[in-house]
Amino acid sequence: MNDTAMTLSTELAQALANETYLADCLKCNGEHAQYRFWQSPNGACLNDHWSIQCPDCGFRDSDTAPADRGEHIFAM
Repeated sequence: MNDTAMTLSTELAQALANETYLADCLKCNGEHAQYRFWQSPNGACLNDHWSIQCPDCGFRDSDTAPADRGEHIFAM
């Protein structure tokens, strides 16, 4: 790998979002649900991803969750 390609891949890795925070659960209103947002490279574009996990009630959801799982949140 040449220096230019290594610099670009390093800059891309540093620019990718990877955020986690705690907030109220959408299912039980517990205050300890972990919300995560991150990005992954897809050629010249970035894919956005998200997930929610609640330790209080066990609720889980993400942008990769199967639609027939019964826990998926539908946007209104």
